[in-house]
Amino acid sequence: GRYIPVEPIGRYRVWRASKKRYHRGRCDNVVRARAHAASILPAQVDINYILDERARELAGEAPRRLTLARPGLLYNRVKQYNPVSAPTIQPFNNLLPIPQNTIDANSEAPFPQNTGY
Repeated sequence: GRYIPVEPIGRYRVWRASKKRYHRGRCDNVVRARAHAASILPAQVDINYILDERARELAGEAPRRLTLARPGLLYNRVKQYNPVSAPTIQPFNNLLPIPQNTIDANSEAPFPQNTGY
C-alpha cells in the first residue's frame, strides 16, 4: 500500500482516532526508513512514543509546554524527565493562569481563576 508521512501532530490525531493497533505504526515507519532509523511495531506506538517523537522532530521549534499540557501530561513528564524543574512543578501547572483582564471582562457570570493561581 501507499503510505503518506504525516506531521507529528497528525500522528497524534491518527493515534487518537485509530481503534486498530495495526494502523498506528504505518506512517511512522516511512519517516523512520527515510531517516535510516529502526522500524517500530504498531504495538509500540502510544502517547508516550508520539510525544517523544514530537520532541525530537520539533526540538526548539514548538512550545513543548503546550504539547504536554494539552493531553494533561505536563506534570508527570516534567517529574519523570526534567530534574531541573521537577522539584518546583505542581499538578496545577498543567493549566495556565487565566489573564486577569479576561476575568475582569467577563462581568455577566462568575469566571474563576484556574486552581493554584
